[in-house]
Amino acid sequence: MANSHRMNAETLTTVKRSSPADNKKKKQKSAGKWASKKQDLAPVCAAPAGEVLDWQVWTTYLRQRPAVAGLAEITVGNRSPLLWRLPSDMDETSLAALPALRSRAVSTDDGLSAVNVWLERIDQEPLSADLALEALAWAWSAPDLADRLPEDAWRRLVNRLTRLALDSGAVPLLESPVVHQWIQGELPLVLWHLLPELASSAGLFEPASAALSAGLLELLDGEGVPAARYWNQMGPLLACWTRAAWLAGQHKDDVFSGDGRTHYEWLVRQSLRASRGDGRQSLTTGTEGQFEPALLALAVKLSGDPDDCEISAAVLPRGGLKEAPAGALPEPADHSEWAGVALLRSNWSRKSRGFTALYSALPMQAELWVGKRALIHGQWSCTVARNGQTLAVKDDAWREVCWHSDDDVQYLELELELAERCRVQRQILLAPEDGILLLADAVLSDEPGQLEYATTLPLATGIACEPQRETYEGTLADDKRLGVMLPLALPEWKSEASPGNWEQTEAGLNYQLRGSGPALYAPLFFDLKPNRSRKQLTWRRLTVAEKLSIVSPEVAAGYRVRIGDEQWVVYRSLTGVVNRTLMGQNVFCEFAALRFDTDGDTEELISLE
Repeated sequence: MANSHRMNAETLTTVKRSSPADNKKKKQKSAGKWASKKQDLAPVCAAPAGEVLDWQVWTTYLRQRPAVAGLAEITVGNRSPLLWRLPSDMDETSLAALPALRSRAVSTDDGLSAVNVWLERIDQEPLSADLALEALAWAWSAPDLADRLPEDAWRRLVNRLTRLALDSGAVPLLESPVVHQWIQGELPLVLWHLLPELASSAGLFEPASAALSAGLLELLDGEGVPAARYWNQMGPLLACWTRAAWLAGQHKDDVFSGDGRTHYEWLVRQSLRASRGDGRQSLTTGTEGQFEPALLALAVKLSGDPDDCEISAAVLPRGGLKEAPAGALPEPADHSEWAGVALLRSNWSRKSRGFTALYSALPMQAELWVGKRALIHGQWSCTVARNGQTLAVKDDAWREVCWHSDDDVQYLELELELAERCRVQRQILLAPEDGILLLADAVLSDEPGQLEYATTLPLATGIACEPQRETYEGTLADDKRLGVMLPLALPEWKSEASPGNWEQTEAGLNYQLRGSGPALYAPLFFDLKPNRSRKQLTWRRLTVAEKLSIVSPEVAAGYRVRIGDEQWVVYRSLTGVVNRTLMGQNVFCEFAALRFDTDGDTEELISLE
């Protein structure tokens, strides 16, 4: 570490001011524009670079210099912006005692004691998220604490914060992204902003910019989607980058270099896309995804995109719009094969239906939500056995096979390789206007044998899937009806012979299916319009024929669903693309989903060859 960037506990030195143009040429930033505004500060500002300052002169200067933009300017109510979307394992209550987060000034004795404790901890304990956020809080408090701390304590505090900000090896980015961005990005930026007169702080803009930009480029894909492994850190990172963007903006500067700015703007869009009707980020349960109106409002403002303004007004609580105009905005669904993330969403509104999937590692994480309410949330796994032997999983993640999105349907297909030349192909289909969701696994094998398939869909907290007495349908509900689930591979009536069963367990909705192999198809059909799901419903397995002969469900499967006056057809070939007949019509595809129009004719939602 270069000595020119350090300030020890015994000395306090100034740095010469330079214009913004000079700073860019020298790749060094200084926020010190305040000196020229008040002549009575000349003794400090005119001090030669490197001159040791008198403590009384310094504290007087800090009290009298023009006001510096602080967190209060973006604080709503009593909630500090430093508390926006904290990682869920952090204790917000204990953090509230920090000086920067207190509603009243800290006393000299309390401040000195707290500083000494923190300095001891930062030198003795591993760098945790708590210590990192505490460092940010101390940095924001540093100018005010100069009047309340003894000289030696204040110098030791600022010196330690500066050393921490410049320690590029303090924490690896890909191992602890949030802590890395707080310490190597946001912390040096705050010190540069608050104490630009100090030689130890004046050169911190460049390393801050480099670290923050690297975070955006390394953790997000080209359109703002975080890698699936960092999904739970999306909220804390958005908060960090938004505070940083706002802070640099106070100096009419951009802290994100290269493509970093574009990545940030895309992240704002993806954060809105991932928001449920209650403002919570889907597939989160703790503080890391909670609704933070001040954060999202500032992020949307900083993104500068009119579409984001309209989208936020439609999807966030108290946004002002019931639904964004159809066709006037970008598609509500998106996915990233690089990130292993799919965000299916029916529309830009608080009542939207959505399905989020994280599939870059096993087990897959999934959430089905309608409006404010999550129906399915957690790990979605499956097991396959052949002739009584459970087949091991060979892959460490699902592999994307197909993604398709248009006005009629949003569709994701994934594949997972198992042992013994067997594989599972998983389908996730959301039809926005129809209000239906299809979740299906196709087990495909090269060898015959008795197949046993089981999957568990994790029901969200407070959600039940209530079985019916005489039929195999299930009603999704909390204190009210939210939709229905139809296990299409099972007969409608329990009185008929069935190849499987489903039940609600502590783990969720457990669905089992048997087949004679070499393949089987296990589709679950969800009606997500509660009012419609109260209407009379029925489903039937359809006859599929090939060369005038009926084929078994292990070769191809077709199903027809009717709810009230609306009907749909699902077809899946388990032996590739073969010319077959279904309902008297030729089908030449591997998968198709159709609906019936008001005249009784079929309309294709999707067909895959």
